[in-house]
This record gives sequence, C-alpha cells and structure tokens, in this order.
Amino acid sequence: MINISKEELLEEMEVIASRPPINDDPVLPLLYWSACERLFSEKDDAFVNQAVIAVFYGTNRIVLENAARRVTYDLAKRPALLKGLLALSLKSFDFDETKASCITRGISAALRGAAKAPAPANWPAFAEKAAKIPALADKVRELNVIFGDGRALDEIRALALDGKADLATRRQAVESLISSGDSGLRGICEKLVGNGDITPVAIRGLATFDDPAAAKLAVRNWERLRADARPGVIGSLCSRPVFAQALLTAIRAGKIARENLTAYHARQIAALGDAAVSALLAEVWGEIRTTPDDKKRRIAALKTALTPDVLAKADIAKGRALFTQTCAACHTLFDLGQSGANLGPNLTGSGRANLDYLLENIVDPSAVVPADYKLSTLTLKDGRVLSGFISAKNEQTFTLRTMTENQTLPTADVTKIEGSPLSLMPDGLLDALTQEQVRDLFGCLMTK
Repeated sequence: MINISKEELLEEMEVIASRPPINDDPVLPLLYWSACERLFSEKDDAFVNQAVIAVFYGTNRIVLENAARRVTYDLAKRPALLKGLLALSLKSFDFDETKASCITRGISAALRGAAKAPAPANWPAFAEKAAKIPALADKVRELNVIFGDGRALDEIRALALDGKADLATRRQAVESLISSGDSGLRGICEKLVGNGDITPVAIRGLATFDDPAAAKLAVRNWERLRADARPGVIGSLCSRPVFAQALLTAIRAGKIARENLTAYHARQIAALGDAAVSALLAEVWGEIRTTPDDKKRRIAALKTALTPDVLAKADIAKGRALFTQTCAACHTLFDLGQSGANLGPNLTGSGRANLDYLLENIVDPSAVVPADYKLSTLTLKDGRVLSGFISAKNEQTFTLRTMTENQTLPTADVTKIEGSPLSLMPDGLLDALTQEQVRDLFGCLMTK
C-alpha cells in the first residue's frame, strides 16, 4: 500500500469531492467515498473539519451523504463535527436543497434504529428549513424524535392514526414510535392491528410488550395479513415466550397453518429457553434434529428415497414455489430470490447437481459454516430474543439480519450477545414438507 500523509489525502479528497456526481454509476461514487473515508476516521478534529468543508463545497452528492453519516456516528464523542456541517448548510446561499437532502439522509442512515441521540445545538434551525422540503419531511420528523423533541412525538402519534395519510408514512410513524419506546405505543398498535396494511408493523409493536393479552390480539389478526407479510410477522411472534405460545396454540387449533412455521422459526422458539413453550413446539411442529446420528439417518433416508426415477417425476413449477417460500429469503437460484437475498450463498453456480452435496448442506447446514454466515442471538432489555447475524454496528445501533427482515436496534437495548457455531440456515428445513414436496424442491434445486 502506498503511504500517503493526511495532508496529501485531504488535497486528493478535495479533488474527488469536486468531481461531478455520476448518479447512474452504481460503483464509482462509492469508490470515491472509499478513498475519502480514511480522513473521517482521523482523531484530529481539525483535519476532519477540513474534510467536512471540502465535501460540502464539492459537487459529489454521494460523498457528502456518506460524510454526514460518518460524522453522525461520532456524534456523542465529537458533536462539533456534525454541528459544523449543519452550520455550513445553514449559511449556504438559499439553503441548497440538494445538499440539505444529502445531509439529512446521511444523518438518518447513521441513526436508523436509535432511540435517543444528543441533538446538535443548531439542529432545530436546520430541521425547520429541511422540513419544508417535501421529500425530507418524514425523515426530519423521525430525527426530531430521536433528538428528543416531544412535539415531534405528538405529531407522529397523530400521523400514525390519521386515516387520510399515506400508508407508507403511517407505517413509518409506527416504526418511529417502536424505536423510541413511546409510552403511547400499545394503545396505538391496538387501534391499528385490525388495519391489514398496517397490521404487520402493529403486531411488531405489540410484541415489545410481555403480555399474553397483546399476544392473543396479535394472533387474532393473522387472517388480515397478506401472504408476503406473514413470514416477518411470524418472526415477531417468535421473539418472546408469551407470543410464541399464542402462535403455537393457534397452529394447534388449526387457526394458522403449520406450514407458516419454518425450521428457522422453530429454532428461534427453542432459543427462548422456555420449557412449556418448547414442549408445545415439539407437539405442534416436531422435534428439532440436532445430533450427528439423527442427521446421518435423515441423509441416508432421503438419499434412498430421492432416486433418479423419483426426481424425474418432480413438479418443477411446484418446486419453484417451495423454493420461493422456503429458501428465497436468503438464497438466489437463477431468477428466484428476493431483492437483496444474500444472507446465504448464491446457489446458481453451486454443486447442486450432486444429490450428496445438497443433502449434506440442507440436512446438516452447520457442519461447515463460513464466518459470515454464523448465527448470533441477541437478548434485549424488554425480554425479546432475536437470532440472525450482525451485518453492521456502531456506537448507537446494531443491524441484525434475519431470514425475513433487517432489524436495527439501539445498542443500549441489547443486554447480551451470544455467538454460535451454527449456521443461520436451520436444521430440519425439510421436516415440515411432505415426501412429494421434498421431491419437487430437490427437482427444482437440481434442474438446469
């Protein structure tokens, strides 16, 4: 690596920041930021402040947005840096809306999921101007909550309940109330849980309360959910014992189809460590195979069952549907896979034509686990237990990726983090499927 001084890096960064933005290029602006980022990590505030000035007066919007995000990460320890950036924006001619948008988005990205943060002294002045830009109004409102503006919380509560407001805005309002731990959250979620478009986020809000009544209310509204929202809601229902018990009771009664509970969710429930709930899980869903002998027997039985003649009869269309339901949240196979599905390896170019390869990796996914795919279990102050892998963290927040969603959590809310040698992909993935469904899924996985 070439040695370069801070002064030389600053000069180079001023050139980079002044280059015209290439908005349709997915890579080059991020490479520019990568070249600049080192200076923002310097301990010398004077140099960082010079970098802030350089990116603000430059023309590259991606670099400015990332600079705002980076100095916000250090807000608690180095508040003068963000305050300085806001001051530059406030004194710029006619309050440049493009640059104000970059700054607001950068601050919002850094504080996503945070409950509280110290407000820069000039934030109110900046927020007053930025809120007049229609595209920024929601983000400014959310940041006002994080920065402790009680009036903003009143506004967000009213917005969440406003039947005339845009649905996306209302959902985001509830998300903000969840992140802030608002005292009025329970009542608002109880009012909104029957609204099918807002039901998923309302159930997630109810799941922050360790109360059987809240759990029963959440489960009663299952039928209001669209099919694409159900996996994420199941994840919320598996996050604490009283909710898992309500879910399993509903499955046992036939009110929720057993197929909605995947092996991943079953393992999440088992991780709660509640004996009564684990017993109910075994009754409703089955035992989770964990011993090497169990897995060897399962592999041998499947290898015997999935002969070439059997696989030749696989219904590939049904297999595609099963892949979408069971695997596509994490894996990509040809055109199948959710947008951004990269929790697990891309299967398109893997050794999937080999039945032994598939059986070993599906039945015993934790036998060999790359570091990026190892499981972490987080215990939160409110009693919830969440499993996934930590994809990002800073002083304010953790971002936990699960098979159904990303959750950004305040660092202060996490009481315990337990690493695990297990893969995020759970054991027992095939146990909820019939023989024909297993055949169809493997047929899809092995097709050319």
